[in-house]
Amino acid sequence: MLGACGTATADRAPLAPSTTRGPTTTTAPASHDLTGTIFGGACSAGGDPYFGLPVTVTNQSGQVVGTGSVGGSGLPLGSSGACTDTFNVGQVPAHETFYGIHIGSLPVVNFSLAQVKQSNWDVWLGTSS
Repeated sequence: MLGACGTATADRAPLAPSTTRGPTTTTAPASHDLTGTIFGGACSAGGDPYFGLPVTVTNQSGQVVGTGSVGGSGLPLGSSGACTDTFNVGQVPAHETFYGIHIGSLPVVNFSLAQVKQSNWDVWLGTSS
């Protein structure tokens, strides 16, 4: 015995309505935590040159969009003796065109939104100081 679509037959249960509603869209987050590693400068008995320095992130207009501080461990990078430290700036807006990262009195390092996204919001900065 043949049944029409959606009709019950003796050996077949009725078809359940479809729950598929077409393609879903996801909204990009409004902000991200921006993390980074700063390397350079000498780790010495005198201490870590970056630990505790303030980190400020600005947008393309120079407005502050996030703040944090260098926290990492001040571990030497290989045999060079250069320190590596990490920082975290929480809730940085995800829609800026450029991000300027200011660490203490070091020169500002600028990243485009594309660069920050490509690095998955985790950047590397180097210094010779």
